[in-house]
Amino acid sequence: LASHTVAQGNMLLGELDYALQAAMQAVVLAREAGDPFGEAAALHTATHAVVRKGRYGEGLRMARETKALFKKLGNKEMESGAQRMVERLEEALPQKAVVPPTVF
Repeated sequence: LASHTVAQGNMLLGELDYALQAAMQAVVLAREAGDPFGEAAALHTATHAVVRKGRYGEGLRMARETKALFKKLGNKEMESGAQRMVERLEEALPQKAVVPPTVF
């Protein structure tokens, strides 16, 4: 919990590297402690830090994982928030164009 709070404070200060480090530490500690909500919440914060650093592909993967964790917990409000983040990131990332195969 303390690591997650540190992460959130660093996010507010714009210290994204420190925020990400503290958030990921909080994810690991929550997993080890058997705290699935703490894990999901810390991963959500880490996802925000990654996105603010411009790492959208990684952020999308993390947002999907966050959504799945909140869904498993039955937390509809946080699941919905994670889904909105997934949607925004999918819109921001270029879509892979389907190119027809060339025939020689």
